[in-house]
Amino acid sequence: MKIKTIVSCIVMCILILIGVQSNAAIEASVTGSCPTEAKIGDKITFNVNINVTSAGSGIDGFVAELEYPSDILTINVASSSSNDFFIMDGTLVGAFDDAIKSGTKTIALDVQIKEGVSAESATIKLSGIELTDLDKTTRDMSSISKTISLSSSGQAEVTLTEIVITPPSVTTIKAGINLDISGMKVTAKFSDGTTKDITSECTWFWDGKQVSSINGQKLTVGKHTVKAVYQGKEDSFEITVESSTTGGSSTGGSTTGGTDGTTANKVIDKAGLEIITIPGIMLAIAVAVISYKKYKMF
Repeated sequence: MKIKTIVSCIVMCILILIGVQSNAAIEASVTGSCPTEAKIGDKITFNVNINVTSAGSGIDGFVAELEYPSDILTINVASSSSNDFFIMDGTLVGAFDDAIKSGTKTIALDVQIKEGVSAESATIKLSGIELTDLDKTTRDMSSISKTISLSSSGQAEVTLTEIVITPPSVTTIKAGINLDISGMKVTAKFSDGTTKDITSECTWFWDGKQVSSINGQKLTVGKHTVKAVYQGKEDSFEITVESSTTGGSSTGGSTTGGTDGTTANKVIDKAGLEIITIPGIMLAIAVAVISYKKYKMF
């Protein structure tokens, strides 16, 4: 009985060990996919696909050496991937949100070819891959690599992104004063970061109507919109015209303006006091002449 019992215990232990090992085994493969051709400046995605067929308690961790020419490429973990993945010192490492027992998990990497490089190709390589399950069992995967071939042109298409007007130094003027556009210019901005002065190449609009130039426009009181258009892009600013001051008074014996017979041509002394009106003087002379002739009062 004792021998049978001992044998039975040994068999049970072996079965338990086999079961544990089977449960802890990792059967998986790792592949990579991304476009095989791209222009300088383009952004592409390199997907690291982890295909799990059996992972026992579930795959939890991932570690791999990530090799690429940093002078040609920039690589970051895409926002669509788990926030628990990151690249540090040439190593891609992280943990999955949920342990994977079977199925496919993808880690997306954003890859961008830097501006100004002259290389014809660049290689992204993952090696030393290790997957770790919840029981801390690891499995080395075969290394994978992917080659990105740059286009023969070697440059991304440069496009116009916007135009920006620098308004004149003075945008508020009085009616009757000529518009001064000194300092005004239009700048075009392009996708490669370059700029260009296109002031002479723009199509101009004054209050919505196309004009050959904003100089010589009728400066009526109010706000006027000036718009520049260039290759489908536009920008605008406002010119404000204020009414000019009319009439007024001055000192030192000058006269004030007016249209009625009582206020026109009043003689003003330096203190601003009215002395007498010119029509009043003429009336006094007329009365004196009539009185002299009729009554010989003088």
